[in-house]
Amino acid sequence: MIIVEQLNHPQEITSKIWVAISVAIMIFFILCRFIV
Repeated sequence: MIIVEQLNHPQEITSKIWVAISVAIMIFFILCRFIV
């Protein structure tokens, strides 16, 4: 039943995507600071 609930609620995938986006934004700001 737990596996079925995880498949029915793909919130973990969206959370991983948001984490990846936040990490990419932080890396972008760090690169901008080094360039400037």
